Amino acid sequence: MNSLPFATWITERIAEFGFVENQDYIAISQNREIGHGRGRKDYHLTLDTAKELAMVEHNDKGRQVRRYFIECEKLLHQQSSTVIAPHRECLPKMVYHHQSKYNPYGAYVWNGEKNVYIGVYPTVDDAVAAQQLFYKNGHVKRIRKVQPEISDAEKEMFIGNLHAVLHNFRRIDEIWRSRLRPALEVMDSKLV
Repeated sequence: MNSLPFATWITERIAEFGFVENQDYIAISQNREIGHGRGRKDYHLTLDTAKELAMVEHNDKGRQVRRYFIECEKLLHQQSSTVIAPHRECLPKMVYHHQSKYNPYGAYVWNGEKNVYIGVYPTVDDAVAAQQLFYKNGHVKRIRKVQPEISDAEKEMFIGNLHAVLHNFRRIDEIWRSRLRPALEVMDSKLV
């Protein structure tokens, strides 16, 4: 196997891909003692730069890296499709899912000219009742969001979950930066 010396390989890649010193990598000169050879440079690459270099290599390792990131994106798509739309029920006309824990149903009505937003409600029945009230009176009295009392057990569970996320944040961020994000960026995914 005939391979380039590292110094030649890295300088060619830096030029080819337009990596920017002090942004994508840092080059540090290492002065050796007199009589032990000339100085050398150590290259410290950012994680994104290292991933990009790994993915563009035309060898077995480069192919392995590309396949790994393709597999990561497939898994992400599978997971996101189940997270984004879990068990959506059929809703009455002009009642839609709303992203709210306490009032997950948004209601609209047609006033003869356009759709009119009437509010968000805790149940489908409340949303339908608001629509009917609008058609009857021409307006709807807004329902104030009333958050239910949170039990001590729920508070403890939330705090425990928050501690777990904070404790593992570095690892979560590392996985995102090192595995998922680069693969998605290479594939120009909208998930980035």
